[in-house]
Amino acid sequence: MTRGAPAILSLSRLFPFVICASMAAAAHAHPDPRAEAYRAMAAYSEAHAGHVLLVIEGATVVFEVGQNGYDARRPHALYSGTKSFMCPLVMAGIEDGLWTLESPAGPTFVEGEAVAPVRVVELLQMTSGLDDATWWTSVDGAPRGAKRPEDRYAFGAGLPVVAAPGRAFQYSSAHWAALGAFLTRAVKVSDYFERKILRPLGAKLASWTRDDRDQPILAYGMSMRARDFARLGQLVRDDGRVHDRRGVARSVLAPGRLARCFAGSRAMSAYGLGWWLNVDPTPATREAIPAAIRNHLEASGPLFGPAPSDLVAALGSNDQRLYVIPSRDLVIVRFGGGDDAFRDAELLAPLMN
Repeated sequence: MTRGAPAILSLSRLFPFVICASMAAAAHAHPDPRAEAYRAMAAYSEAHAGHVLLVIEGATVVFEVGQNGYDARRPHALYSGTKSFMCPLVMAGIEDGLWTLESPAGPTFVEGEAVAPVRVVELLQMTSGLDDATWWTSVDGAPRGAKRPEDRYAFGAGLPVVAAPGRAFQYSSAHWAALGAFLTRAVKVSDYFERKILRPLGAKLASWTRDDRDQPILAYGMSMRARDFARLGQLVRDDGRVHDRRGVARSVLAPGRLARCFAGSRAMSAYGLGWWLNVDPTPATREAIPAAIRNHLEASGPLFGPAPSDLVAALGSNDQRLYVIPSRDLVIVRFGGGDDAFRDAELLAPLMN
């Protein structure tokens, strides 16, 4: 062997490392724009009291981070994000032949000779006309320590209907209490939800606030991990299907069944059946969105700004978010602690650039 041979051997061993270093340098020179977008979103989220940001492309978690001392694997309150589970639950009951969207749900509007029963669809749209003022003073807005109704379902279903169903959007927990009363005619809500939604999704519920009759509050109160909340988004994005860890798809609901969840009403074009839509509502209907929600959305144009028109979202107090963008194959969960300066369009802006 010549004296040069060892040097040649050393270079041959070094060659793979040279290639890797060159590839790393090339990747650094041409960063993945999606990864850059997720990092920019995370920076915005963290600066606005963010707790978790999770991004799923297809069946793959591509970005996940805990923020401001919060563990991304820790369960988090969804608040009104809970509402967005209810349309899939109702759709499961439709497939089981238990009810329809047109089923009379109990409360009835009477004015002169006009009689109109509230239907299931109007409860999900929050256009039932139920007396929110009485609900608020007795339940959600009651002073600390005040005695609230033991059976919130029955109390909601027993409220007078003060406006013709379908005419006006009223953001209120009363609709969801009345929906609970209707559903319990056929099923035990918590058991049915576990069997038809959570278990098929492979999602786990950490807790769910209940009334004094041990009935889950359908308007709010769920707590779960970001990855479990994201399973709802995947169900919606993938038209009623879910994928296991191997990427194998199976149907939870029939194809097309969930489409009705994302149709706005005449009273509120930006709200479907428990889901917010990226549409441009009229000035009057925009004003009907509660200020606590409206202030985080765009003041004019589509609610979520330049995001794709097929974006749908579950929104909860303190800036809890589940965004579903089928055209981008994306599901995004953002948990937070509440920040008045938080804006949905600003969080999503890096994806649009």
